[in-house]
Amino acid sequence: MEDSLTWQEVIHRISEESSTRPRDIAVNLNRMMQKYGIVTSLRQAHLFGQIAAETGRWRTMVEGGNDEYFRKYEPLTDQGVKLGNFERGDGKRYKGRGLIQLTGRDSYTKYGNFRGCNFIGDDNAALLQVDGYATCDASGYYWPSKQKYTFDKNKKLLPSGELGINYWADIGSSMQNAAEVTKRINPALNHFYVRWQCFNHAMYVLGDAADILADFDTIEENN
Repeated sequence: MEDSLTWQEVIHRISEESSTRPRDIAVNLNRMMQKYGIVTSLRQAHLFGQIAAETGRWRTMVEGGNDEYFRKYEPLTDQGVKLGNFERGDGKRYKGRGLIQLTGRDSYTKYGNFRGCNFIGDDNAALLQVDGYATCDASGYYWPSKQKYTFDKNKKLLPSGELGINYWADIGSSMQNAAEVTKRINPALNHFYVRWQCFNHAMYVLGDAADILADFDTIEENN
């Protein structure tokens, strides 16, 4: 069995930089939560559950893969068209970055417009990976703007409303509630158990429960 992820290692990952994450995540994460209204223990637990799964336990804030992998995001591919990629190299240039990964030229453009900044181009796009404030803030921007999506009969994604994730996070702490939050970020519910497990850990730490849940599992590094 792999060793459990320790609190000391979490602190290291949200404080120190590596090749796949910036330093000072903790400071900028707190700024982001205040800015976007993620201020209750329930909202924060849902956020942390999603981030922990999206970043490999806070290890990396950038989508991994080789050149072949990112070709699926290139112009004229199904994914590339959805993401607004239209220049050669956009697939890798606008790969997923951030605590909850912002992906594609359209998303980088919209976030830049929101901030009054330019995240277009190789160097500017990389700021979402190397600048602690941008890494966190881009994910905060994503949180209230992301809707729930459903699939039509042709398996195309369709937005089902205009309610941000805070609305769905406020509903509760059940597994179904966690699944509804996850659908706003990952409609296919990939790695849902990991998200649910991390949510439970965060809820226990942030909440006022006196006892550990019966199904409270240790977070293992290989999950």
